[in-house]
Amino acid sequence: MSINLKQAFELFLLEKESTCSEKTVKNYKHDIGYFIDYIVNERKQLINDIDIDSINLIDIKRYVVMLKKRPKLINHPNKPTEDKSITSTTIRTYSRHLKVFFNFLYNEEYMEKEIMKRFKMVKEEKKAIIPLTANEVSQIDKVYNPKSMIGLRNLCIIHLMIDEGLRVGEVVRLRIKDVYFDKNLLFICSSKGNKERLVTLTPKVKNYLYKYLILYRSITEEQLCDLNFYNDDILLLQKDKSPINHNVIKQIFWRLKKKSNIDRLKPHLLRHTFATSYILGGGDISSLRLLLGHSDIKVTERYLHMSNTLFLTAGKDNIYRLDKVFFKRFYDTFSTRF
Repeated sequence: MSINLKQAFELFLLEKESTCSEKTVKNYKHDIGYFIDYIVNERKQLINDIDIDSINLIDIKRYVVMLKKRPKLINHPNKPTEDKSITSTTIRTYSRHLKVFFNFLYNEEYMEKEIMKRFKMVKEEKKAIIPLTANEVSQIDKVYNPKSMIGLRNLCIIHLMIDEGLRVGEVVRLRIKDVYFDKNLLFICSSKGNKERLVTLTPKVKNYLYKYLILYRSITEEQLCDLNFYNDDILLLQKDKSPINHNVIKQIFWRLKKKSNIDRLKPHLLRHTFATSYILGGGDISSLRLLLGHSDIKVTERYLHMSNTLFLTAGKDNIYRLDKVFFKRFYDTFSTRF
């Protein structure tokens, strides 16, 4: 069965739209779409005129060579092009998505040859990730005024990540009814891989969320205890009362990076900090895997190395400490252990 490149792309996206999250589908559209643009420009043909079986491993290798030479942020709508190449991590992501695309076509018998079988991925960069120190978290907190709506909302966002280990998407999707104030729990649904989990609600985050809902969402104390009062009301809002989204959080961290003078600051660094602080606090890997919502414990185990890096760079007195609710006795005896 011979199909063209346009048909192949549409069939792939249709499959992914039925099985993946909206964000994942968006990433596939962008990354594979970039490869399609490359092939169209190289062959000077319309996408409808390119037979899918005419694409081979040489095309993929030439595409990767082009990516290595491509300037960073080229054609970005909001940021200027940088005079340096894109990272090997980005190239690996693009290549991995291509592999998923062509493997799908081969497995569904839309392609005759398994062209990605002999494809070798670009080696991954092994950059040291240094979690935030206690002083740096303090710097971040000082940026925001907890007595203003936006300041308090942003503190909620920051500490949902750093004190609860939530991903950006989980913060964005968090609903009012997912906060169990009476049980001190957060219910995380529609997470990565459509998994669900419960996370301990720490006193600090509980206090921030409680104040935000009472002061700026006009919700009474009685309503907070009545989960049936809510439908799917999103917890955190923008100034115009619309739900926050990924772009809102990107803008928050772009400004926060400048104001706090922490150059390595990114949203996911807060989740890294939670994980490493949990290990240094005496938490075990199996429990951490459940708190973070990881399917594979090997993903969680990388935090063992990162926690060692944090201890060496920050020192025992500057490690960000999670709330004692996560532990039994560790922080009370922290100084005697090190």
